[in-house]
Amino acid sequence: MTAFSARPGARTLGILLASAVAVRVALLFVLPPLVDVYFYDAQAVASLASGVDPYGHLYAGIPAWLATQGAQNVYAYLPGVLLFLAPFGLFLDVRVGLIVADLAVAVALSALRGKWSKTASLAFFLAPWAFLFSTSYPNNTLVAMAFLGGFLVAETRGRGYLGALSLGASLASSQFVWLIYPFTLLRYFRERKLAQAALSLLVAALIILPFALWNFGAFVYDTVTFQFARSVQPLVTPEALGFNFNPTLSGLVATATGLSVPLALRAALAAAALALLLARTKDLPGLLRNASVFLLLAIFLLPDDFSWWYLELPFQTFLSWLAVGRAGDETHANA
Repeated sequence: MTAFSARPGARTLGILLASAVAVRVALLFVLPPLVDVYFYDAQAVASLASGVDPYGHLYAGIPAWLATQGAQNVYAYLPGVLLFLAPFGLFLDVRVGLIVADLAVAVALSALRGKWSKTASLAFFLAPWAFLFSTSYPNNTLVAMAFLGGFLVAETRGRGYLGALSLGASLASSQFVWLIYPFTLLRYFRERKLAQAALSLLVAALIILPFALWNFGAFVYDTVTFQFARSVQPLVTPEALGFNFNPTLSGLVATATGLSVPLALRAALAAAALALLLARTKDLPGLLRNASVFLLLAIFLLPDDFSWWYLELPFQTFLSWLAVGRAGDETHANA
């Protein structure tokens, strides 16, 4: 029916989301892990439970055809991911936690109350790649995306401090969210919500600092330095499952010329794009639209390699923009 395709009802939405969750759970038993992220998450949870710092820990037992070269002592994800996945990893499977986070993103999209919010929710949760990114090809950014979804829902309902708490948890769960934080910070300053801006940073610091202070050098290397210390991958590289595709600026230039693009130049290009997009950001829909554009630009400018799951966060922010619409940007003073 036309009404179904445009704006599914709550009952239809619930049935479809529940069915998609069931398919995801079934995939846990059908498909093996196709990327080493699963093994890192499971071992990081186990090491934390035994009182061992997961940053700098030796990760062993990863199948050779999945192992990332030079990453035997690297846990590249922020502590929010580890803390969120820990209960699931200890009693079930870390990927169950990613399914829960995946569902939370979809529910947050549907809760934005825009004309297309339920359609956006289904577009996210029923996308073919979404089933893989929470099961056999796990995307740890889903944890940050779940908290980011909570932030957006709270913002549209005038629950600013609750939103700041959720935003802080999102910042503590993914480096990518820090790329869009300037947009939210600009919104906080324009609306004179400095206490909420400070709260978001405080929450992120409270989650991150205990792990950073545990072994500062290992933490910084794992979560920041390692990404830029990795060798540049060419445009196409043969892999165990076929080919790895690297369309980043570094990958394209290295393939065409054999030269590397200095990080300073890539950062300068990203900073110029950020300044331009910040200047054009006036409201919440503009924030989501411009943050989506900047994320895409940054994904292709900053890293030396590329993974398809990098695109899932900008997909969420783009769908959130569609769901919110201009009418969704209501100012809630004294939230």
